[in-house]
Amino acid sequence: MDWGKPKTPTCARRSPKRTARRPKQPAEPGLTTVSSLVSWIGNDVVDLENSSLHGKLEHHRFLKRVLTKSEQAVVARAGESDIELWCLWACKEAAFKAFSKVLRTPPAFIHSAFEVSWTRMIQEGSPSIRAGNVVYEGLSVPVSVDFSEGVLHAFAWTGHL
Repeated sequence: MDWGKPKTPTCARRSPKRTARRPKQPAEPGLTTVSSLVSWIGNDVVDLENSSLHGKLEHHRFLKRVLTKSEQAVVARAGESDIELWCLWACKEAAFKAFSKVLRTPPAFIHSAFEVSWTRMIQEGSPSIRAGNVVYEGLSVPVSVDFSEGVLHAFAWTGHL
């Protein structure tokens, strides 16, 4: 075998005209630039029948650790505070998963750094549905959560679905 000569290619080369071009990626992808190219989804499911979830409203340290002050006030005013607490929790979890796909490195998951605000609530019949936004360090993702038959399902997304 002659090591000095280059081998001839065994496959045909593409002509420059036929070469597919990839879209140029932004130098610093952030939520807006990446989400305009791709949509990402995060979701979380909470089984309200799980006995380990009961009684968390009495644990004030837990509430301070996972909720912002405004969220604590929302839970305190809610008719069904347990459901409100776990709706907020599920939205934060879902948003964390969506943000983790968009940001260069996943955010530190400090629950109180993710703030949920409701924009719409539909509580007629079953399922009960809520929609809003989760904000993390100035970035926002839309979220929705539905409650049906003892289960909460939260869904967060980036970009346009």
